[in-house]
Amino acid sequence: MSPLWVGIANFVISKLIGTSPSLRATTIKWLTSPKLLLCLMSIISGGVWVYTLVNCPYPLSTVFIPGSSAQSEFVPHMRRALQYDEIAVFGTSFLWLGYLFFDLHCAGLIRRREWLVPVAALPIFTAFVGPGAAFAFGWYWRESKLQSKLAQE
Repeated sequence: MSPLWVGIANFVISKLIGTSPSLRATTIKWLTSPKLLLCLMSIISGGVWVYTLVNCPYPLSTVFIPGSSAQSEFVPHMRRALQYDEIAVFGTSFLWLGYLFFDLHCAGLIRRREWLVPVAALPIFTAFVGPGAAFAFGWYWRESKLQSKLAQE
């Protein structure tokens, strides 16, 4: 969801800051850059992940992986639904990111080693900073590769 939230936050901030005549154009460009917004959201996501790792009294498998037993009450049922939702959202997001890396490779914009290293590093980043920040890192890496290839042309 990082690309969506970066776009929404970028639009809102540019509209709010764009009405202030006292700010210079370079300041406005820096404040509304996707890099700054993505970094801020990654820090928040990573902080929540680390806080969860440090302070959660339950094993992470209990928190994030749904159980197979039947649930008859509302709260356990909703917990399991949200666990399945989280697995589906992050699983498909990382799959989409892998497809985007492969797409860059097929278009000739990056070599095989260039996209295999970030794909291999994503599980490590996910373990240490969480899935949201890891996805944001992968998405930013892809965007920076596109931008650098565009600047070369």
